[in-house]
Amino acid sequence: MKKAFAMILALSLLLVAMAGCASDPAPTAAPTEAPETEAPTEAPTEAPTEPESDSYNVLLLVPKVGDKSYFDGAAAGLDLIKSKYDHVTTEVITMGEGEEAMANYPSFFEEACAGKQYDLIITGGGECTNALVEAATNYPDQKFFDFDYQDTFGNELTNIYGVYYKAYDMGYLAGYLASQITVSNMPLANADKKVGAVVGMDIPDLNDFVGSFCQACIDNGVQATIVYCNSFSDQEAGYTSAMELYNDGCDVVWQVAGSAGIGVFRAATETGRYAFGVDVDQVDVIGDESLTANIVTSFCKEYANVILEAFDQLVAGTYPGGTTLSLGLNEHGVGLVENEQYERLVPQEIRDSLTALYEKVKSGEIVPFSAMLDQEKWPEIRDEAAKPVE
Repeated sequence: MKKAFAMILALSLLLVAMAGCASDPAPTAAPTEAPETEAPTEAPTEAPTEPESDSYNVLLLVPKVGDKSYFDGAAAGLDLIKSKYDHVTTEVITMGEGEEAMANYPSFFEEACAGKQYDLIITGGGECTNALVEAATNYPDQKFFDFDYQDTFGNELTNIYGVYYKAYDMGYLAGYLASQITVSNMPLANADKKVGAVVGMDIPDLNDFVGSFCQACIDNGVQATIVYCNSFSDQEAGYTSAMELYNDGCDVVWQVAGSAGIGVFRAATETGRYAFGVDVDQVDVIGDESLTANIVTSFCKEYANVILEAFDQLVAGTYPGGTTLSLGLNEHGVGLVENEQYERLVPQEIRDSLTALYEKVKSGEIVPFSAMLDQEKWPEIRDEAAKPVE
């Protein structure tokens, strides 16, 4: 049976974190006392999930779905909403990928807002941020939720609620686990102390994953090489980049490249090496053992449950517009998947050491490096990690 390690978002923690930012809900009016001639109506034992008279329209506006990764994680959030609420209509509009498509993103947002039919518009990813901010400025009454908001340092638009994930928290875990595997006696590990990562683009929010990955490798005396495949969709580019790393002696490669990363898994299978997934449990969502057999685990952000939580607040009247919530290991917003394959592939000793490391990161004993927050230092960390080790 699969279980998630640091992946299930605790409702109570999230609501506590938001309480300081969200406005208090209006007090419930006291019930009118029944006339003496009438028998009092028996109160229901459990409040309904939502008033039956209410209905909601929710839109997910993203570049694509079907990537078996980032955007599919967001689409799963709509499924959670529909499974919990009866009176919700959900819709997904895809805007396309690439620079030419991005030029048209503002028109997609404009059309979605102009019709005034959506109670909530959900989006995410750095490529959508500019169009989102423009639309939120032009339509101040429209509520937006960005499930991966790039506004790291503040949010002045009162109709945007965003979540920022501390990717560097899970990046350190990924680097540590890769380091332990490459020096282990695991069947597919070679004698070289080399690991790597294939990254979709050389941009700050993606470097935030691998900055701490490199830091952990430096701390553990392992060489780490970062390769950019310059695509989130070209699986051949992901495959070629991964083969470059595997042929150089890396026995673990972490893919941080969206659906292009599926090519990394193909390379791992062909070379008989290990790989890490990203964003969602990629063993589960890909479901093809010829691609997933060597995926040790996936390092994830908790998109689906966070989207459900945001909608819960909308229904409750406590939507925290104008705030950006930061979620890391302590807030149970990022982590890794502990499924049957992880437990089968990774020796208990390594799993136990990773659990101990997790607690050190949570307590602040280890402070992961953020390539987004310290972009000047990132090249230094990257170059130091790439130096050969004995």
